[in-house]
Amino acid sequence: MENKDLDRLTRRLMEGTAERPSASLNTRIMALIRQQQAAKIAFVPNMPSTASWLGWFLVYLLLAAGAFYYMYANKLTMRVILEEMTPYLSLVLTCALAVPLYIAGVWLDRKRNKEMRQQEESLQ
Repeated sequence: MENKDLDRLTRRLMEGTAERPSASLNTRIMALIRQQQAAKIAFVPNMPSTASWLGWFLVYLLLAAGAFYYMYANKLTMRVILEEMTPYLSLVLTCALAVPLYIAGVWLDRKRNKEMRQQEESLQ
């Protein structure tokens, strides 16, 4: 059976069993629904400005240029860099893993809190 046929059959079977609300009750319910819908305010997140993105990009370029200049001036090769970093490798890897995990945790927490607030608002 199609959904339309099923819907028609259900309506026909339940026709005499349900009590119909008065027109004034329907009007009051619709007025309340419209009032609640009008009270909702759209959530607009604060997006970083173009100047902010450009500033961070320039900082990144300066850091990269400084690192390359340091390597060039001291005639460092990858072998020398790896040999010098071997004692600190566990610290570097721990920091490289901890920072993204922290950022992901903060992002997930904010997302979950936002969803919970939306659910609470929809229930009210």
